Amino acid sequence: PNSTMLFRCSDAGMTSVVVGYNATEGGVVVSGRFKFVRNQPPTASNLTVSAVQLKPSRFLLPGSDPDGGLWQCAVATLPPPSGSLLLQDSDDRRGIVAVPITTAGTVLTSPGCAMFFQSVGVDWGNTYAVFQYTITE
Repeated sequence: PNSTMLFRCSDAGMTSVVVGYNATEGGVVVSGRFKFVRNQPPTASNLTVSAVQLKPSRFLLPGSDPDGGLWQCAVATLPPPSGSLLLQDSDDRRGIVAVPITTAGTVLTSPGCAMFFQSVGVDWGNTYAVFQYTITE
């Protein structure tokens, strides 16, 4: 059989490659195209959570993956310990157990990157606590 493969990159960023082909076998020409999409990384989004002091508030860390793949979250930085507490939502099938996150880099094991935030400080004037997280595949 005779065959020809044509490669064409659909954009300069190499997010996808289109492969076209023509093949001849027994006088019959067969043509087709395939599109291969390069894996794109997931992205994290900002989130603001309102909480009542000394009462945990549950939330999901927002993110998305353009490829629809599975991703996981990790806490990159912790808020100051004097004013707030982050807790991992660990569903151990006996009920929800909130486990304190005390180390930067902690990977969240709960579905949907669920966690709790709790204000524990005595400083009523401090209304913000900031932490950062990452999303990876």
